[in-house]
Amino acid sequence: MSNKSASQGVNNDLDPTAMTVEDVVKHAAQVLWEKQARDLKILYVEELVGYTDFLLIASARNERHVEALGNTLERQMRDLGLRSLSREGSKNMRWGVSDYGDFVVHVFQIDEREVYDLEGLWHEAPVVEFVPQA
Repeated sequence: MSNKSASQGVNNDLDPTAMTVEDVVKHAAQVLWEKQARDLKILYVEELVGYTDFLLIASARNERHVEALGNTLERQMRDLGLRSLSREGSKNMRWGVSDYGDFVVHVFQIDEREVYDLEGLWHEAPVVEFVPQA
């Protein structure tokens, strides 16, 4: 996977060796979108933090949805040859986080997302455009 940022869209051939980190993050966002995650935001945080390049933040309807989104994402990333370095979640699955090194995925129930307010915390981070594919 190349570190160079792609200009737009998800790489449709899904060749992990030709995909940039941004391509993979957009693919992860698409996977979550297709499983009904909403209010997806991709933040480019490489210049602000020392542990990752991108944060992908998504909202889920309920506890089961948080868990299902995490499981689906894990399977889809494994198909690209990527395994999470760690996966955490609250005991009652109000939020979940998966760390893929170059990007970190946060899935929150809506009210929990407001409490953590990652977008506010990282307000200086540029937002990467993501347009879900039909």
